[in-house]
Amino acid sequence: MGFSFGSKSNTVAIFDIGSGSVGVCVAEISNDKNSQTKPNILFSTRVYMQVQDELNFPLFLDTMLKTVAEASAMVAASGLPVPKTVHCFLHTPWYVSHSRTVHTEKNVPFTITESFIQQTIQTEIELFQKTEFTNYRPYNEMTIIEQYATSARVNGYDIDNPIGKKGIVFDISIFISLTPQKIINDIKLGIEKNISLSDRNIHFHSNICATYGLIRDMFVDLPNYLLIDVGGEITDLAVIKDNVLLHAASFPSGQNTLIRSLMQAYNYNQNEAFALLRSVLTGHADSTTTARVEEIVTPVRTEWLKDFQNLLVLLSNNVSLPHNVFLVSESDLTLWYTDCVKREEFSQYMLTEKKFSVTAFAAPSIYEYCGFAPNVTDHDYALIVYTLTINKMHPLITQ
Repeated sequence: MGFSFGSKSNTVAIFDIGSGSVGVCVAEISNDKNSQTKPNILFSTRVYMQVQDELNFPLFLDTMLKTVAEASAMVAASGLPVPKTVHCFLHTPWYVSHSRTVHTEKNVPFTITESFIQQTIQTEIELFQKTEFTNYRPYNEMTIIEQYATSARVNGYDIDNPIGKKGIVFDISIFISLTPQKIINDIKLGIEKNISLSDRNIHFHSNICATYGLIRDMFVDLPNYLLIDVGGEITDLAVIKDNVLLHAASFPSGQNTLIRSLMQAYNYNQNEAFALLRSVLTGHADSTTTARVEEIVTPVRTEWLKDFQNLLVLLSNNVSLPHNVFLVSESDLTLWYTDCVKREEFSQYMLTEKKFSVTAFAAPSIYEYCGFAPNVTDHDYALIVYTLTINKMHPLITQ
C-alpha cells in the first residue's frame, strides 16, 4: 500500500477519526512487512466528541477537527519522540467509498498489462466522480485517498498477480475512497499544530478497507463475511464474498444514540451516561438500575437492528448473504452490539446462509497480536486493529 520503513523499526502515530470520537496511539512497528515481530503500542488514548442533541453537519465537522487537535496535543504531551509518520483512518461521514467488479471480455486472447489495469481503475474513478461527488456539493475538490484492485480473475480463475497473463475474460474488483480536500487539509492542520511533520508523512485510509484487509490476513479460510463498524453517529457495513469487498454502505445510527437515550432519561451529562451504561454492561449496577437501563435502551436496540436489517436487504440484491460477521466499534460497546446481532434471527426475514456467527474484534481476542508499554492500560480495540494493519500491510494487487 505504499508505506516505506527506513530502519529496523519505525515509530508511527495512528489516528482513528470516527463519528463519535478520535482515538490515537503511538506504536513502534517493524520496517519489514514480512516480519513476525509484534508491534509495540507505546501510548494510547481516545477523546470523545461532545454528543449533540441533533446533528448539524458544520458543527459536527468542527467538533471532529477540534477533537483531532486535542488528541494530537496529547501525543505531544506524552514525552515520546516525534513519530516519523502519521496514519489517519477515516470513518463515515468523512469519506465516501465505491466498490465494483469490472468485467472485460474479448473474442481473442489479450495480455493484461499494468497500464490496462490502471486505465480500468481510472475509468471507474471518473464514473464514480460523476455519480458521487454530488453528495458533497459544498466542496469544490474531492481527493482520492485509496484506489485498490482487491482481487482479479482471468478466465474465471482467481490470480494474485494478473499482469502479463493472457485470457479472453478478465474480472477485476476495485475499491475507491474519496474525501473533500478541505477536510484533509484541516485534519493535517490540527495534527501539525502539535506534531512537527512534513506533509508527505501524513497518510489517509478508510476504516472499512483497512479492517477488511486485516481480517483477510487473519482468517485466510473465511472468504465470506459481513463487516460491521459501529461509530458514534454512523454504522458502516460491508459485504465480502470470495475475499472481495462487494459492497460498503452505512446508516445514521450508532453508539451516541444509546448515550442520548440515557442522558435524556436521567438528565445526565455525557460522561455520567457513559459511566452508567458501563456499570450495567460490566455487571456492577444493582438489579433495579439494570432493569431501568435495559428498558430505556431496548427501543434503541430495536431501531438499530431495524436499520441494520433494512440495509442488509438493500445490499443482498437477491443473493445469499454471508452468515459470518465481524464487528468493531469506536468504544468498549463492541460486545453490546455483538450481542444485539446474536439475539436477532435475521434468517427468517432474508436470504442468509444460516444463523449469524458473530466475532467481536474486542478484548481479549486481538490483544495477543500486540505488545504494550507498561504505562498503556487503555487497550483500544480499533487502534489495535489499525496498528496491526500498518504493521503488516495486507496484500493488494495494485494502487
